[in-house]
Amino acid sequence: MRIESIEWDDANLEHATRHGVSADKIDQAISNPTKVARNKRARAASHLLLGRTRGGRPILVAIAYDEPSSTVRPITAWEAT
Repeated sequence: MRIESIEWDDANLEHATRHGVSADKIDQAISNPTKVARNKRARAASHLLLGRTRGGRPILVAIAYDEPSSTVRPITAWEAT
């Protein structure tokens, strides 16, 4: 998966950070993915991405991926255990 940009607006910023993960940490995890998998069908998020912050914290991010533009839109995120 090639990622050229991360799409943020007020709606997904509020929703994606509800579980205590900041937008900066989500950006770091997306920029440093260790695993990407397709999500279940009929979900807002097309993929689940596991990444790490610069400090090594594992974050799971549900994303909508637009392949033609290589854009990722974070839907929600939480600390992976």
